[in-house]
Amino acid sequence: MTATGVIETWLYSKLTTNSAINTAVTGHIFDSEVPQQLGEVYPCIVYAYIAGSDTMYASDRAFSVLLYKVGVVGPLSFADLDQVYAQVDALIAGSSGVITGGEVISCVRKQPLKLTETEMGGRKIRQSGGLYAIQARTI
Repeated sequence: MTATGVIETWLYSKLTTNSAINTAVTGHIFDSEVPQQLGEVYPCIVYAYIAGSDTMYASDRAFSVLLYKVGVVGPLSFADLDQVYAQVDALIAGSSGVITGGEVISCVRKQPLKLTETEMGGRKIRQSGGLYAIQARTI
């Protein structure tokens, strides 16, 4: 498994096994994008890899620090999205864990995010979230 695989498996597991978060988004938790074939699935959580770097010891990769965007997305007010995002942040920030194939050593929010996109027809889709530096290694 790769470091991105470790992190994405860890994020999905953390988010889907938290009943309050899973209920708030009715199980709609996605890697990288909202699948269009599902239709209207808001609010939802989307996490996506942005960038990263490896720390090497000799010729071995000791660990990777990868930047991920994690956000709650939907046509709701920022106040409504912030309520769910506060739960997400409380769950993952400062967290770590071991999964099959690897370990998340740390997860630190580096920057808050608030984004708005306007769809054709004028509907606003907002996103409340953050950028997280997640340190991980494969086992």
